[in-house]
Amino acid sequence: AYELVNVLDQPAHQLAADRMRLALDAWLDKVEDWSEQSEAAMAVSFQPDGEPMVTTAPAMRVDNGQIYLTAQNNASIGYRIDEGRWQLYSAPITAASGSLLEAKAVRYGWQESDTIENTLP
Repeated sequence: AYELVNVLDQPAHQLAADRMRLALDAWLDKVEDWSEQSEAAMAVSFQPDGEPMVTTAPAMRVDNGQIYLTAQNNASIGYRIDEGRWQLYSAPITAASGSLLEAKAVRYGWQESDTIENTLP
């Protein structure tokens, strides 16, 4: 019930395990796999000529009282309202009229973007 027994090496599951290993190997042949690279080496690979790349600032759109934030290059977006705690953006947000919304984009290995600000209508 709690999946406490590893069945990978049990003979009854050998065919399924072999099939999954082959599928994983085929998938890894198709994608760029960085799992064998150290995190430090991976971070350096994001810095051409030793300079970190800068994440593009997010875009903000207000529509029917909902605030939509979008980022480029698979960046994550952090936002805060009226200098409150920074939060991770995951869906449209609502804030009171006159609130100050700040947002910035972040991406692993890159320098974070400039912070954008908007006083909500």
